[in-house]
Amino acid sequence: MMKQEFEERANFKVSPECYHTFIEPGYNASNLDKDEWVKEWKKNGGVQAAYDWEKKRANTCQKGNKALTEESIEMDEKLAEQTHANMRLAEYLIEKGTQYSDIEMLNKAKGILGEKAYITYKLENNIELTDEDKKFILANLK
Repeated sequence: MMKQEFEERANFKVSPECYHTFIEPGYNASNLDKDEWVKEWKKNGGVQAAYDWEKKRANTCQKGNKALTEESIEMDEKLAEQTHANMRLAEYLIEKGTQYSDIEMLNKAKGILGEKAYITYKLENNIELTDEDKKFILANLK
C-alpha cells in the first residue's frame, strides 16, 4: 500500500518518515487486505501510536539541534580566539619585521591578515611603509 492510499483509507495524514518507518512495515508483515489492515490499525490505537512516533522523532530532532547549536557556539568561540591569536601574531610580525627589515616576516604577516588589513594596520599604527606597500596603495586608489 502506498502512503497516499493509507492516508485516504485512514483519513489521517502522516509524514513520509512515519509511513515508511512505522506504518508500512506493519502492513507488509500482515496478511490482511488494505482496507482490513487500516481498520484494524485504527482500532488497535494506530493513530495514537503514530502521534507518539512523530513526537519521539521531534524530540530526537530537538535534542540533536540543541547539541549542534551548542557545538556551533563552541566552534565560533574557538574560531574567535584563534582569529584573535592570528591577529596578535601578525601584528608582532609586522612590528619585528619592520624593526629588523625582515621581508619574510612582513610577507608572513601580509599572508595572515591579507594585504588590505596589513596596510591598514601599518597606517593606523604609524609604521613605515615599504615601497611594495606604497605601490599597493597607489594601485588601489585608481
